[in-house]
Amino acid sequence: MWMNDGESYGMDDKGIAPELYHKMMQSLHEVFHLNEFRPKQQEIITRVLLKQHQLAIMPTGAGKSLCYQLPATILPGVTVVISPLLALMKDQVDRLQSLGIAAYQLSHWDAVAEQRRVLQRWEQRELKIVFMAPERLQHPEIAARLPVLSCDLLVVDEAHSISEWGHDFRPDYRRIRQFHERMGQPPILALTATATSAVEDDILRQLGLDRASCHVTRLPIDRPNIHLSVQVVSNRNEQRDQVLARIQKEPGAIIIYADTRRQAEEWAVWLESMLSEPVAVYHAGLPHTVRLTVQEAFSARRLRLVVATTAFGMGIDRSDVKGVINVGMPESVDAYSQQWGRAGRDENAAWSFMVVTPSAMHRRRHMIERDRPRREDVVQLVQRLQQLPIHRPFWWSLNTEFEPEWVENHLAALEEMGQIQVLSKRATDVQLRVHGPLPDWTIAALFDRMQRQYRHRMERFESMRAYVQTKTCRRQMLGAYFEQDLVKRPESCCDCCDVQKVPDASGEVADSGLEDRLRQWRRERARRDQVAPYIIFSDRVLHQLCLRRPRDLASLAQCPGMGPVRIGRYGEELVSLLSTGEADAVSPPGMKSAKEEAWILFGEGMPLADIARRVHRQPSTVTGYLEEWIAASQSSSWQWYCGSILPQSAQRAIVRACEEMPGATLRQLYEAFHGEYSFDALRIGRAIYQKLRGAAYASR
Repeated sequence: MWMNDGESYGMDDKGIAPELYHKMMQSLHEVFHLNEFRPKQQEIITRVLLKQHQLAIMPTGAGKSLCYQLPATILPGVTVVISPLLALMKDQVDRLQSLGIAAYQLSHWDAVAEQRRVLQRWEQRELKIVFMAPERLQHPEIAARLPVLSCDLLVVDEAHSISEWGHDFRPDYRRIRQFHERMGQPPILALTATATSAVEDDILRQLGLDRASCHVTRLPIDRPNIHLSVQVVSNRNEQRDQVLARIQKEPGAIIIYADTRRQAEEWAVWLESMLSEPVAVYHAGLPHTVRLTVQEAFSARRLRLVVATTAFGMGIDRSDVKGVINVGMPESVDAYSQQWGRAGRDENAAWSFMVVTPSAMHRRRHMIERDRPRREDVVQLVQRLQQLPIHRPFWWSLNTEFEPEWVENHLAALEEMGQIQVLSKRATDVQLRVHGPLPDWTIAALFDRMQRQYRHRMERFESMRAYVQTKTCRRQMLGAYFEQDLVKRPESCCDCCDVQKVPDASGEVADSGLEDRLRQWRRERARRDQVAPYIIFSDRVLHQLCLRRPRDLASLAQCPGMGPVRIGRYGEELVSLLSTGEADAVSPPGMKSAKEEAWILFGEGMPLADIARRVHRQPSTVTGYLEEWIAASQSSSWQWYCGSILPQSAQRAIVRACEEMPGATLRQLYEAFHGEYSFDALRIGRAIYQKLRGAAYASR
């Protein structure tokens, strides 16, 4: 649905002053030469001009860039855009400058003199938009100038990169919150094309926002004009035949995505030998000038075919891409959705075709398993940090001891735990400050966190493999992954829907209302468990539950997909929901409770006082949340976290006292220790005692 000039989409015009509304429409027509807004654009832009924080989750082609570019022409000061893709910045800057907008980028490719000239113009408020990579936030010269630089709007592009649960986590994005505070906390506009509910929550948390202070706009991930298809072939020769046939058959621009740089180069060479037209290759290992030449040729429509790794296509201003081919298996549904979404931005019919071999799926899994955390590596890193000076800045060269990307991820985690502070960065060097001797629990906490990241990557891989192998509607499966319902299946949907459907042998029809309630329950349970919804149950299992309507655990056990573990974990909730047909057992969607938020932060190692401030609760209340978390935890996380806030000697003393005084009240324990330990410390110690006693009982 599109909007005419005078109409308001989703927000009453009265929410903004008439003169400001006039400026907004004038900029749309006269600066950007557009006749109308796309869905949600006007609503987002209006909130930007009203200085409200926002997170906008909009699929590729929905017009995210205009949501900050247009306000930048109206706001009196500078709009700062944090973006991870330097090539995208160059494309944006060139286009904005052609429109007469003073836009520049701060890049390490520029000469020092040019960087200083941009900073000087920024300081003098002569610029409208400044683009920066997240790595530049810690650059010494920029950090030194922050007190005199202004910012009316901070834009976080590709905001999923701030979340360790996103598909492209970049530790440098975690510096944005500190940068935001030092810039005087201007309004934030965070933008991304894909985000599950867990990633959405983490984006807000990492930016220091919550749903009370930040409006979240989410457009459907579905692009009904794009036909989706996947084919698993037995070998490389068959794969090549399929790809070549599709390219020769289909006119228009095509992007071919490969898993690795080497594969991209091999495919480009082979395709060019088989076709009578040029085929370019694009990946991060090529010189900047080569990548820029390929990008400009493709954007200018002088080039039809590009074989690339994942980064190519993000922000490319070419709306007539007819198709996207994947010759490898993307690591996650999130990354895949970003890729196929680059087709059909002109709203015309387009397609996405993945042709993959079993060896490619195995290779993708191996790439993830290669990064499985090793305890000895974590020990080595912590031991090296323990050798650094304490309480004073220290420059540390990363590439002489560790892989820079690997160690930056670990440093970001330690910084959130309050153990270190990363002050500045340059190339592969990092300036940091160690706050004190690293406590004994640091290794366990850091290793546990890296293991959770690894498990999450494996879960995302499994969801991608399930998508490849599914026999049901692919579009509906993508919607379920992003917790969205498919409103209407397009006529040209996917290869699975192209196959003639066979009616259900039972002839029964499921209750669509109950199925919707089950999907809502699955979404909320997945949000609480921090897993993808398909991990809970597949669509097929939910459909069978609606057909069979089991009324007790015994009949539930007869349903497909119901093993003892799932029945133990979800059985009571499902029986209650299926018996009543009501949604009483489903938590309302939206904001996480303070307790749920605290439980997540315990697992991330955040200090107790910081958690209390984050969830807006008293420390004693958060201690109560901790008691419940200790009792419910099924991993070892509670052990190292309790060690981070209560010394082992205190734990042993309190546990011993609880053993000697079973059933003692907190007051009695407090008096027994003559006030040596606070009530909160005693509550934690007692929770540890109860946890250990429960484990001992279970092992009998």
